[in-house]
Amino acid sequence: MLISAFVAGGIGFFQYFGLDIWQTAIGKFLITPLQYQGVVDPSFISRDYSIYSTMYNSNNVGSYFAMLFPISLVLFTFAFAFANNSISKKYATIFSLLMFMNLLGSRSRAGWLGAGVAVFFFFIIHRHMIKLKIKEFALLGTLMLCLGLVMNIVSAGDLSANVNIEGATISDDLGNEYVTYAETKEDGSLYIETNRQTLRIAIDDDFLVFHDIANQVIDYALEETPEGRLEITLKDHNFDSLLITFEDNLQAFQIEFTGMRNPIPLALTNDGIKGYQFNHELVPLGPVESFGFDGYESLGSGRGYIFSRTLPLLKDTILIGKGPDTFTYFFPQHDLVGKANFINVYGIVDKPHNFFLQVAFSSGIISLISILGLFAIYFVRSLYTINTERPYSIWSITASSSFLAFIGYAFAGFFNDSMLAVSPVFFILLGLGMNSIEKLRHINNPVGDL
Repeated sequence: MLISAFVAGGIGFFQYFGLDIWQTAIGKFLITPLQYQGVVDPSFISRDYSIYSTMYNSNNVGSYFAMLFPISLVLFTFAFAFANNSISKKYATIFSLLMFMNLLGSRSRAGWLGAGVAVFFFFIIHRHMIKLKIKEFALLGTLMLCLGLVMNIVSAGDLSANVNIEGATISDDLGNEYVTYAETKEDGSLYIETNRQTLRIAIDDDFLVFHDIANQVIDYALEETPEGRLEITLKDHNFDSLLITFEDNLQAFQIEFTGMRNPIPLALTNDGIKGYQFNHELVPLGPVESFGFDGYESLGSGRGYIFSRTLPLLKDTILIGKGPDTFTYFFPQHDLVGKANFINVYGIVDKPHNFFLQVAFSSGIISLISILGLFAIYFVRSLYTINTERPYSIWSITASSSFLAFIGYAFAGFFNDSMLAVSPVFFILLGLGMNSIEKLRHINNPVGDL
């Protein structure tokens, strides 16, 4: 595992500095099946100064290195505490720096969270050895700080800009206005509520008529853009932040307020004004069931919004879940208002972006309770056993490493899914950790467990 981590880390190192092996002829040859050689030209869309390594998604990289980085710290600790040769110490130092660099380069704040919590427990568990090797840890910390600064300078500050939590709420400051609710009424008109006012859009003579909260008609101005589109602005200063844009056919149009992430795509139909989905399906707008995260939908790149729409789905998965990879079909993809405000209005939400919600939806809430019980037992036993275990042995390394990797992955799972690219490593380490803890419990108490 350490060898594969070193290889994945090396690939990530070069990717961050713009040398991506998978974009070269040799890399494409290695990942393309023989029957498709010369037929398919694989390409990957990745952000500049970002790492996806061999895991095709930087979030997967974050979850992976949230496990491997704390493991590297354990290896560093034992190498400097017990190894008698300098090669082991140098390898442990290089390995730690490489894991840290890939964790940062993943730009996954979920991975950073998981690794941060794991490092917190690392300091608790190994506080005695850290005190004995404080100079070595100070040097490692200095090297990591310098490495982070170099990475940030290379990215022209883009890496440090990724540290923010992207605003928990949509700000009402600076004149921001956004749609909070929209519904297609029985008469075909569209009722819209914003964070400030109300607007009703009706159809008359195959075109739009606008009404304010008092049902008074609002006059408008038309202007053609250089691209040939028709733009509508209302002649009412209360709606200065509203822009309506028609496409060439004068059937499809979109409305947008200043505080929205995307415009809401709509269309004129014989049945009134409807929403225009990513699959070109026309759907009436209306209420969408949600729970929690009110005002915090933007948390974690829109994850708060996804969580709030996922939680109501769990009332149907108490005993059994909906099955793996079925989330796309049950998530309210027609929630165009929510998507326009918090994520991508044309995007497909195909996963809950939370390991625990993923288990609850796919396998059922009883399944989630079972796995949480397993995690809780392992956490308590590991924390107690590792803290009381003396003297140190090979089982100390595997137990501590596996436990910290478990912490890193579990906490990253609050904002990341459990994906096939990474999850096997987690469950292997979980099994190894459980076995290691039992070995240590037997060594510490050969007569019987406490």
